[in-house]
Amino acid sequence: MAQLEPELWAEARRLGLPIVTEFFGAEMASELESLHQQGLLGTDNIFNHCTALPDEGWKILREAGVRVNVCPRSDAHYGIEDGMFAIEAAQRHGINPGLSVDNETSYSTDMFMEMRVAFYLQRVMGMHKQHCCDSEHSLTTLPAAQLLKAATVDGAACAGLQDKIGSLTPGKQADLILINAGDINLYPSGNAFGTVVHATERSNIDTVMIGGRIVKQNGKVQGVDSARLRAAIDESREHLFAAAGHAPDIFAETFLPLKPAH
Repeated sequence: MAQLEPELWAEARRLGLPIVTEFFGAEMASELESLHQQGLLGTDNIFNHCTALPDEGWKILREAGVRVNVCPRSDAHYGIEDGMFAIEAAQRHGINPGLSVDNETSYSTDMFMEMRVAFYLQRVMGMHKQHCCDSEHSLTTLPAAQLLKAATVDGAACAGLQDKIGSLTPGKQADLILINAGDINLYPSGNAFGTVVHATERSNIDTVMIGGRIVKQNGKVQGVDSARLRAAIDESREHLFAAAGHAPDIFAETFLPLKPAH
C-alpha cells in the first residue's frame, strides 16, 4: 500500500508492481494536479475509495488512466468522508470502477453483500436527492447486470488482470463458481442477474474452480484442514490481544467511540 509518496511509487515501478493507494478525495484532491503535471499518475495506479472527490479530480484520474475501486460497505461502515461510495461520480466521468470489500477485520468478505449494499446505498441516495433536495434530480440506479460486471469484469481490470480473469472467455483461466439455483431461497429464479445480485448468499455456492482446479465441491472447501486453520487463527488473535493489552468481551454492547476516518 503506497500513499501519495513519489519515492515509493518510483520503487514500485522499478519492480513492475501496481501502485495501490487509499485515496480520500476531499482530503487528498489538492495533490492530484501536481502529481499529474509531474507525470506521476498512470495506468499502474489503483486508487481505493475516492470518496467526495471534486469533478476536477475525477477529470485528472480519467485523463491519467488511473484505475478506481469503490468500497460500498467500508465507506459507510467507517464513515469515510461523506460515507458514500463513489460509483456514480466515477461513471459520470467515464471510469468503470471495480467493487472492493476493502477490509476483512470488521466484516466478513462477501461480494454478494457488497453488490447489494451498493444497490441499496445508490437507491437511497438517489431517492433522497429526488425527494428532499431537487425535484428535478434524475434517479440514478444500478442495474443488477451492471453490479455483477463491477464485481467481476471491472474488478479484474482494476487489478490489472483483465487478460487472465473476470469473465469466461477463451484464453483466460477457468475461474468460476456454480450456484445452486434449486436452493429454496433462490427458487424459482426469474432472472439470472437479479438472482445472483439480490438473493444469492455464500452458502448457495456449490462449487468453486480457480485456474481449472476445483477448490470447493458439494459446498465443502477442498484440501483445507479446518481445525488446524482455526487453531492458527486463535493463536494469532490471542497474541495480538496480549500485545495490545486488550481483554476481549464477547458480550460487550459498546466499543470505542467511532471517529471519522482520515
